[in-house]
Amino acid sequence: MKRIIKAYDELIIVKQKVVEKTASGIILTPDTTRMGSMECFEGVIVAIGDKVKKFKQGDWVLFGRNVFASMKRDGIEFLLMFERDVNCTERSLPDDYILNQNECEVCELSYE
Repeated sequence: MKRIIKAYDELIIVKQKVVEKTASGIILTPDTTRMGSMECFEGVIVAIGDKVKKFKQGDWVLFGRNVFASMKRDGIEFLLMFERDVNCTERSLPDDYILNQNECEVCELSYE
């Protein structure tokens, strides 16, 4: 029998990025990225509620420390957060995709 976790309404379920695991199986806490004074973490969306409009399953997201809740199942930790808790997302798109005003390409930026 399958066991599933289902997200409702504006809830997003994220599997946080794990940087490394020791030989004995201990998961080390991921490093954080600094954005001003806020710590940010990365992960992938594994499920979304039916009222989530901005994101889809499989999106790579950046989020702050304050998530709604966390839960552990079969040794995997899942983070539960609301759509508004996601700071930004990263997606792979075709080369001919035209960027919107609220998007930038992940590449080396020139400040000239």
